[in-house]
Amino acid sequence: MIEHIYYLLDPITSEIKIGISCDVNSRQRKLANERGTSLVLLASHRGTINDERRAHVACKSYRVSGEWFTDCGAVRAYIQSQLTQKTDAALERVRQLIDTLEQHGKGESADWHEDLTTAISEEMADYLRLLAFRNFSVGIAA
Repeated sequence: MIEHIYYLLDPITSEIKIGISCDVNSRQRKLANERGTSLVLLASHRGTINDERRAHVACKSYRVSGEWFTDCGAVRAYIQSQLTQKTDAALERVRQLIDTLEQHGKGESADWHEDLTTAISEEMADYLRLLAFRNFSVGIAA
């Protein structure tokens, strides 16, 4: 399963949870239940446990407790920087896959074309999702 780093805002306490999960929606519901309030998904992107650790280290000055951090400009800027990096990387993956299709597609099997087209579609969907987070969710001032 693909893991995602997620950033959830508790609007009541003005805290942001930085975590990792294979199922962000389920995790959001569970945490909302635990906290007794609705949580807002600011963003999520593919990542590893090491990416999550790096996020915690980068935001450590704003740690409230555990994986919860103060909703402030510095934490939002960190999230924005991650989204910019991940968006750029996703677009590059789409470009590389399209180049592969254009350069090596002749003479390949129908299955090869279908697999590559599926990969392009999945990467493009990831790119668009990241772009939406980057342009709308995190840009809202803390």
